[in-house]
Amino acid sequence: MSGSGLEKITREIIAEAKDEAQRIIKEAMEKSGEIISLARRSAQTQSAQIMSNTNRRLTVQQAASDGERKLLQRQAILRAHQNAINEALDSAKQELLNLPDNEYFALCIKLAAMYAQNGQGELLFNTADRARMPDSFPNLLKLALSAEQCLSVSGDTTRIDGGFVLRYGKIEENCSFSAIFYEKRDVFTDLIRECLFEGAK
Repeated sequence: MSGSGLEKITREIIAEAKDEAQRIIKEAMEKSGEIISLARRSAQTQSAQIMSNTNRRLTVQQAASDGERKLLQRQAILRAHQNAINEALDSAKQELLNLPDNEYFALCIKLAAMYAQNGQGELLFNTADRARMPDSFPNLLKLALSAEQCLSVSGDTTRIDGGFVLRYGKIEENCSFSAIFYEKRDVFTDLIRECLFEGAK
């Protein structure tokens, strides 16, 4: 197979990975529009660099035998799929952590309203977020909840990167950004494997 042929295949695979990533992010996180948007923008930013790196590796191996070239091609495609998802999610999570205070805590309120249950609960933040929390946060949080829901900000703190832990009595739900992204990462990985398996047929 010629170098141009390999490059064409690589472009198609990466384009497929980007489309698949965007579709899965939309389905898996349909209740969290901010996270979806950030992941999509990050995937678009990272795809150009992934394409360049993949093509460079394939070009260097043009003199290899057909068997070796096919193996290298498959490995490069696998890396491109994994990088397209992993780098998009990692970059999106970092963007969330770096949001200005007002946007950051507005997102936390939306997540709290999404995960809140009826009854009295509380939110636990990390030390840094607890210290920078706007004074208006408790009142804005109350406005976002239904009449049957009641959440307060705990005086306790927890060791998470961002987001919060939702606690009802002795029951805690980890709503940190890392926990949310980790949960969805398994879905992305399974779908990447499906794409690669179908492509190898």
